[in-house]
Amino acid sequence: MGSSTSTPAPPPKKNKPEGRKADNQILNSYQKSIVRNAWRHMSQKGPSNCGSTITRRMMARKSTIGDILDRSTLDYHNLQIVEFLQKVMQSLDEPDKISKLCQEIGQKHAKYRRSKGMKIDYWDKLGEAITETIREYQGWKIHRESLRAATVLVSYVVDQLRFGYSRGLHVQGSRETKEDDEE
Repeated sequence: MGSSTSTPAPPPKKNKPEGRKADNQILNSYQKSIVRNAWRHMSQKGPSNCGSTITRRMMARKSTIGDILDRSTLDYHNLQIVEFLQKVMQSLDEPDKISKLCQEIGQKHAKYRRSKGMKIDYWDKLGEAITETIREYQGWKIHRESLRAATVLVSYVVDQLRFGYSRGLHVQGSRETKEDDEE
């Protein structure tokens, strides 16, 4: 397997119309307010319920995800998803914190590529499941700006998770190549 010494560059932040938000912000203040309200509504339904809805949707979109999420760890993952989303909501004013969190999680999951067959597109399935769950939990309250804000945030989160995952694969590949050279 060929090895490169460079690490992939982080994904660029999405371009938004000028004047809508501060330079380094993912969402403008109105969008943050909408997303926070949606999250409050979702988390009132019970955190594990929200997490299990997301997990169930992911597995429905890609059945092989169920192979990675052992039945014995489903409850754990349901709670982890909710805790992750809670941290994202708490950090909406600090996009660098969101990036770091997502990249760390993505990188930690790289080890599952070889052992369980995890693929990078599973992060997309997670994003789709989160977006659908937000739509469901908002019910009749849905309006365009709310969906747009959720989509922008989820896209950013997924891009950062994918970047961390790719970086983790790169680090693993470098380690494996080094180990092969030493043998």
